[in-house]
This record gives sequence, C-alpha cells and structure tokens, in this order.
Amino acid sequence: MAEQNYPIPENPVYDPEIRALQDSDPASASSVFNPLFERLITNIHALKLLADGKAELSEDGKVQLEQLPMAGVLSDTSNNPVSSAVVYAALSEINTAIENVNNAITIINNALGGKAASNHSHNAATAQAAGFMAAADKAKLDGIAAGANKTVVDAAISNTSTNPVQNKIVYAELAKKAANTHTHNYAASASAGGAANTAVKLATARTLRIKLNSTGAASFDGSANVTPGVEGTLPVANGGSGATTLTSGAALIGNGTAAIQTRAITNNTATSGGIAGSTNLLTMNTLKNALNRTTSVAAADTAYTTYMARGIAASTATPSSLVNGCIHIKY
Repeated sequence: MAEQNYPIPENPVYDPEIRALQDSDPASASSVFNPLFERLITNIHALKLLADGKAELSEDGKVQLEQLPMAGVLSDTSNNPVSSAVVYAALSEINTAIENVNNAITIINNALGGKAASNHSHNAATAQAAGFMAAADKAKLDGIAAGANKTVVDAAISNTSTNPVQNKIVYAELAKKAANTHTHNYAASASAGGAANTAVKLATARTLRIKLNSTGAASFDGSANVTPGVEGTLPVANGGSGATTLTSGAALIGNGTAAIQTRAITNNTATSGGIAGSTNLLTMNTLKNALNRTTSVAAADTAYTTYMARGIAASTATPSSLVNGCIHIKY
C-alpha cells in the first residue's frame, strides 16, 4: 500500500482539547492514531499561520524566538497594537505546545514500533517454539471429549507398567502361547496320550514306608520321605486276614481264600471239668484235668488208688513184660 501524507486544511482552527490515549485503546491507525495526528497537525498549522510573515519555523517545526519582531505587529480584537512581550509570551507557549506535540509524536511512534502490522501473521506453535495453534491442532483438540484425561498406551508388555497396551501387542503375545485345547506327549512317546517310555528319577532318593497302625494319608511331592497309613481290609489272597474283626480269646482257623474264622477254646482248670462234644479247641490244661494225669496213658503210673486214664492193651498171648498202672487184656 502506497504511503500517504496527512491533509493540511486551508482554514485550520486551533483546538486545545485533544483526547489522551488510553492503555485500553486498540492499536488501530484509522480509528485511533490518524485522527489524533490530524488534530495535532491542524493545531500546528493554525499556529503557523498565526506567525506567518513574522517568524519562520525551523526544519523541526519550532518557531525561533529571535526571529520574532519585538512590537507593533499583532493587534487585539480592537486593532490595538500588542506589545512584543505579549507576542513573545504567546509564541513561547506555542513553541512549548509544538515541543509537547513532537514529544507525543515520538512516544506514539515508539509505541507503534512495538506493534505488529495490520496484515501480520503468526507461526504455528511447535514442541520447540511458542506460537499460535495450528488448524490441525484445533481440530484435534475439538475431538477430545470434555473431562477426558491423557492416557499413555504402552507399545510393549511390561510387568511393572499400569498403562494399557496396544491391541496388536497383546495379539502378538497371545500368538506365542499354546491353544487351550493343546495336548502333550508323554516322555519319549510319539503321540499325545501314548505310553511313557522313559521317566526322570528324583534328584534325591525318597522312601515310602507303610504304617499299618494308621489310616492317615501322606502327600508326596518328592521333597521328603513319607509314611502313609493303610485303609480298607487286606484280603487273604494278598496276605491279609480278610476279616475286619476277630473274637477275643479265640483261635484263628483258615478258610481257604475266604476271610479267616475264629474257634472258641475250652480251657478246664479242674478235674471236674469234662470234655463235652463241641467244635471248641482244647487246651493242655483241659486234657490234663480230663485224664487226671500229666504223663502219657502208656507210661507207668503206680498211683493205683487214683482215678485216671490208663493205657489198655489186648492180645492173645501173655506179654513178656507189663507196665505198672496199665491194663492188659488177653483174649
């Protein structure tokens, strides 16, 4: 845009009421600065016309007081001559006003020097430099819901991070794992479920000792020896009795592969006790008391007056010798 000069009015009117600039005024040439400059220029031109022919302004726009006539040039409203002292004083005020105007112009120019041009532009902000928001950044910001928080999404699996992880990373890690329907071959087996051909022994040998007076179970993981108890009835075929209970004081009688049976035992302790017909077993005391002797019936016994069991023999010939206390019958 081509530069333009402020217009100079033909009949300028001096106006001492000039509005002061405010901090809140916009930095606008057309609405703030130009109207102020035009008012100042009009006042200056009016003062210049007042002094035309009597004094000249220097290049900086100031009236040189030494060029003014000392008397009889100006007149008041009654066409009376004005003294040079009055004129001098008036022109001094004019010079002061012009200096104030020049100072104001300097201040305004300095202020305008720190302002941007009306057609200026701004760079978009970057991570390294401040600037205005780019259109793409504004669109991105508009897409964020109110109250949303920044969420950091990890690009790798971690056992310490509390952040969410990318879906593709999770998928890749799952692809490394076996399906939930997978199977395993036994040791040295060619197929899943086949018989194991080899096994690895425990690094430390352990013992398993059966505790027959206990029914407690023992867990075995190879870390220590165990002593489990026995539960259930061991059959005769496996070396047991096959019985869950036995009659106290009875004798055990085998019954083939069936459970062992018991038999009562008769134990007479006096000679008055007889031997009754039964399936009971007899003790030696019962036999001794029933026979009323402690020796064999074939042995000599001279207690002839005592009732006891004695040996009896029968033959057709007279024996060459007889046993005392025994009975021999010849027929």
